[in-house]
Amino acid sequence: MTRAGTGKTYASAFAMRELGFKRVLFLVHRGQLARQTKKSYEKVFAKSVSMGLVGAGYHEYDADYVFATVQTLNRDEHLLQYDKDSFDCIVLDEAHHVTADTYQKIMKHFSPKLWLGMTATPDKRDDNVAGRNVYELFNYQIAYEIRLQQAMEENLLCPFHYFGITDLSIVGDDKDNRNFSMLTSDERVKHIIRQANYYGYSGEKVKGLIFCSSIKETQELSHKFNNIVNPDTGKYFRTIALNGDANEQERQDAFERLAMNESEANVHKQPLDYIFSVEILNEGVDIVEVNQVIMLRPTQSPIALSWDRTYNKDNIRRYIMEGGRIIPGASTVHFDEISKKRIFASVDNANFSDIKLIKENYTNLKNKLGRIPALKDFDDYGEMDVIRIFDNNSLGSYYKFLVKYEKDYNIRLSQE
Repeated sequence: MTRAGTGKTYASAFAMRELGFKRVLFLVHRGQLARQTKKSYEKVFAKSVSMGLVGAGYHEYDADYVFATVQTLNRDEHLLQYDKDSFDCIVLDEAHHVTADTYQKIMKHFSPKLWLGMTATPDKRDDNVAGRNVYELFNYQIAYEIRLQQAMEENLLCPFHYFGITDLSIVGDDKDNRNFSMLTSDERVKHIIRQANYYGYSGEKVKGLIFCSSIKETQELSHKFNNIVNPDTGKYFRTIALNGDANEQERQDAFERLAMNESEANVHKQPLDYIFSVEILNEGVDIVEVNQVIMLRPTQSPIALSWDRTYNKDNIRRYIMEGGRIIPGASTVHFDEISKKRIFASVDNANFSDIKLIKENYTNLKNKLGRIPALKDFDDYGEMDVIRIFDNNSLGSYYKFLVKYEKDYNIRLSQE
C-alpha cells in the first residue's frame, strides 16, 4: 500500500512503467476520476500501451491499461469479461474504500502479480472491526508514505496561503447558536463575501470551493450568493450547490464550469465562481484551476497543517504563533487575533491525556503495524507523544494501559 498526500497517480504510473507491466487495471470510484487518471497515464506512456475506460458509458475491455469504476466492474456482466490472471497489476485508488463489498467482490475475482493500494486516509474509525483494517488487507506492507510536512519540504505541493478568520459572533463556538437561520443569515453571507474578497485569489477570476456543514446550508448559501453582486466584477455571483445526489454528468459539468475563464463563456455554458459542497469534494477531485477554498464548517486544520500528531500543547501553541515562519517553502499560515485567542483557549482546556484519545491513537498505530506497538514505535511513526499515557491519572504507565485494554496481553513484571 502506498500512502501519499500528493502525486499518487503519477507515482503509480512511473511504477508501472519501471516494473514493465503489460496489463494493468486501475480501479476508481467515479467516472470522472477514471478519465483524469487515463489522461495522466497517457502523459507518461504516450502511445506505448493502449488505454481504455470501463464505466461511465465506456466498455473498452481489451485495452492494455484499463481504467474502471468499481460501480461498473463489480457487476458480473463486466467482471466476467476477465479471467482471474488478466492483469499483471491492479491499482486501487482511494484504497480506504476497499473494505466495501463492491471492492471485495472484484478483489476476490482477480489474482494479479501485485495489488497496489493508494490513499491519503488509511486510518478509519472502524479499523478495529474484523475485515475493516485497510493495512491488514495489504499485509501491513507500506510501499511509501509521505506526509504534509515532507511534501512541502520537497516542493511537491503548490504553495498555499492559509488564513484563520473569525466568524461572526452569532455563529461562534457555542453550539446552541449555530442554528440554521444564523448560519445562512444575510449578515453572515455579507461577512463571508467581504473576507473572501479581502484575502483574494490568484488569477483572472475567483474559482472557489466552499465547504459547509450540511446540504441544506450549501443550497441556501448558494441561493443567497446568486442574488448578490460581486464587488470585484459588478456581476451577480454564479454558484451552485453540488452534493451526493448529483449524477456523474452534473459533477463533470460543474467542474468544467468552475475551471472556465470569462473569455470561454457562451450561451450554453457560463463560468462558476464557487461550488458549495459538503462531502463530494473531499477526495480525488483534480481541479487545478481552483484558487480559493473557504471552510465554513468546524475543522481541525490548525493542528493538521502543523504536521504534528503528538498532541503536545506547547508544539501546537508555537505553531499558532509562528506558523508563518516555520512552515516550509512559499506557503504561509496566518490567524487573526480573535482566532488565536479561541484556539489557545481550546488548547488550554483540551485533555490530550483523555483515555478515548489515547485509545484512538494507539489503535491507529496497532492497525498499521499488525501488532502491539512498542513505545519506540510511537516516535518512529510520528504518532502520539507517549507522555499522554503517563500523564493519564488512571494509567500512569504503558504497561498498565496494555494490561487494561489488551485482552491478550499476558506479560507480567517479575518481582525481582
